[in-house]
Amino acid sequence: MIKKGDLFFTFPYQSFYIENADDFAFLYISFNGNGALSLLNSININKDRFLFEGFDHLLQFWMDAIIRANHSNSSLLAESVLTHTLSYINDQSMELQTKDRFDFVI
Repeated sequence: MIKKGDLFFTFPYQSFYIENADDFAFLYISFNGNGALSLLNSININKDRFLFEGFDHLLQFWMDAIIRANHSNSSLLAESVLTHTLSYINDQSMELQTKDRFDFVI
């Protein structure tokens, strides 16, 4: 059962149903395109591994991004929100592959 703070992913051509019970509220954000799917694949998020707990600390970040979004910044903002969120998914067996997308030094 999905609860507050859970993050879950759905995939193209995958049916899902959310039953709204007990004043359950949720935020649904859709990321389409090969770039989003490539990011998910790079950290092993798939139809068998799609539910993650403990992300309620990111809710305000997501809401702020939605409020700021406009026609001129929506693509960049969407990608940054997705990559920031994915950075919290820690899977020691997989490493986010950014080599072909970004050059950066931390």
